[in-house]
Amino acid sequence: MPASIDLRLFVALALLGCNGVIGDSPSIGGGGPDVPFIIPDEPVRTAPQAPELVPSTTTRQLSNTELENSLLALTGIRPDALTLLPPESDVSFDRVVNGQTVSRAHLDAYLAIGAEVADALLQEQGLDEITDACPDESLPPLTGATEQTIRGDGLNADPTWAVSLDGSRLRIQYAERPVVTATYAFPAAGTYEIALETQLSAGAIAGIELLIDGERAHSFNGQSGPSTYRVQLERDAPSEGVTSLQFRIAANASLLLFIDSLTITGPLDGAAMGGSDAERRACAQGLVETLAERAYRRPTTEAERAQLMALYDLGAEGGDGANALSMVIQAILASPNFIYLVEVGEPSDDGRHSLTPWETAARLSYALCESPPDDELRSAAAAGNLARPAEREAQARRLLDLPCGRRTVQRFMEQWFRVDRVDEVNKSPEVFPAFTGAVRAQLAEDVRTYFDEMLWSEEADLRGLYGANVAWPSAETAFLYDLPPGTEGRTVLPERRAGILTHPAWLAVTSAFEETSPVARGVFVLEHVLCEELGAVPENVDITPPLPDPSLTTRERWAAHSESPACRGCHTLIDPIGFALEEFDAVGQHRTEEFGMPIDSSGGVPSIGIDDGELNGGAALSDAVANAEGIDRCFSRHWFRFALGRLESQGDVEALEQTASVAASDSIVEALIALTRTDAFVTRYESEEL
Repeated sequence: MPASIDLRLFVALALLGCNGVIGDSPSIGGGGPDVPFIIPDEPVRTAPQAPELVPSTTTRQLSNTELENSLLALTGIRPDALTLLPPESDVSFDRVVNGQTVSRAHLDAYLAIGAEVADALLQEQGLDEITDACPDESLPPLTGATEQTIRGDGLNADPTWAVSLDGSRLRIQYAERPVVTATYAFPAAGTYEIALETQLSAGAIAGIELLIDGERAHSFNGQSGPSTYRVQLERDAPSEGVTSLQFRIAANASLLLFIDSLTITGPLDGAAMGGSDAERRACAQGLVETLAERAYRRPTTEAERAQLMALYDLGAEGGDGANALSMVIQAILASPNFIYLVEVGEPSDDGRHSLTPWETAARLSYALCESPPDDELRSAAAAGNLARPAEREAQARRLLDLPCGRRTVQRFMEQWFRVDRVDEVNKSPEVFPAFTGAVRAQLAEDVRTYFDEMLWSEEADLRGLYGANVAWPSAETAFLYDLPPGTEGRTVLPERRAGILTHPAWLAVTSAFEETSPVARGVFVLEHVLCEELGAVPENVDITPPLPDPSLTTRERWAAHSESPACRGCHTLIDPIGFALEEFDAVGQHRTEEFGMPIDSSGGVPSIGIDDGELNGGAALSDAVANAEGIDRCFSRHWFRFALGRLESQGDVEALEQTASVAASDSIVEALIALTRTDAFVTRYESEEL
């Protein structure tokens, strides 16, 4: 068990019904939908067994991005503990349940995330931004007052020639403007008292200034004999690192000053915070009524609210209000109702389950914004309006106009074409010295701009996406597009280029470290653009790429590798596509030769009736793909999987066809919206995958 997590939190999770294991009779009590979760190995107190999970319930984890966005929307905090989450599958979209896994590492990360968010909300007094029931003055003391005393001999003073020690005291003599320095880390916001205990010789005159990190904070008039100089300071936040405390002394030549100690006490107002027990409990009640409902994306039940308040009462035993509030926050954010997107629906006689208004609101919001429903969407759910296709369409258009909508569509396009990894792709510095880290990072930005401009400014359809003669290079990457140095912004491309399949970013991610990969490029077009199923590689087939050979071009090496009868069946479909792109190297630059030998960019797309040798080069390939009948249905399938977070089933055929029909006749954005009007978008089917 992580040391940072209180055992009582595990008890609380058990009380909340988290007494199942993924894939084994999972359930959750409390009157909400049955949801799978994991409990720790250590024995904990459990609630009575709740009803078993409906076997076909669609329950998927929030993706790491969705979780981060949800925490920001709910609490305004992006916890560092998000980095503890295991990496997501790179086989499909990161939110498709069929590729998700659950492990003990996930549980540890979720608990650490909840603990960090709770600590931050309490330390930064941010609960009043979640609910009006938690004004700052009602919060319990977060950091008890501490006292730190630094003896005189532990202080630094300048000039050093005037400084000596007298036992544990610091002795300063004759210096006109000595400076005494200490450092301190203020642990929290609040009021602190700083006390300097000194003894000034008779006849000496001294004015003492206190500087905090070099800024004047207070001044004292020095007095002969033993004296303690006190000042109270307000700190708005904890120290970032350590804070410098300097005492600058203006004195006459007869100065003889002994400094016995420096004492910092605080925060003094901590003990006064928190109000009454009733006020603190009202704060917890406000969190349960506000944060839990928004986190669960539906109204909470009376039983759930009672269980969370019982958790608060458990934590508040002994007067520890801060721990009690922290436990409530952690329990909400570690709840399966938050971590999982649950779609149970209401059953009908034909085996379908119509999503509830709240489930529909969540599906819309996560499909298009990857975050919880906002107030307008929640209001539409409460009013029961989302059952109407026109209302869902209106909400979809509104969400896509928001920054979160644009970011979500951008992520869909990047994941679909696998260019989300372009800023991590490695290339040989010996072969491609100009492909520096800065160029790579800018190329990643270029392809984001390409999608953004094509979808929203150009209002492109799929044919435009694959066949457009424009791009948006930056000055740093213009050479990759074969454009004059310094070219940037919307630019007409050379005739040899067209659309996303000749974009340097896509060409780079579908290539190897030192050379192109015709097979990787061909497989991508077949599977991700045309949705052709290649099937598994037969057993005992050697799939090792041919070794580099400077006496052969890449095409020649791969062509020889594919002559094997066991390989020929697939490679006659794959290789002609990749060969048509051989005029572009592994970083997307155009080339006419390789190892001094001319490039042969003839190719084809046999799966759509264009035989090998019938087209030449990337622009011709892009034109063939742009006019292929299958691209509309393939797009529909990818968007369905991303938006709904699952693979399609038999009951989804009509929705897929409706979306594809719009993609064939209208813009990509209109096709995105079209899916939200379908019955499948508000329905869960009990049927097999296609």
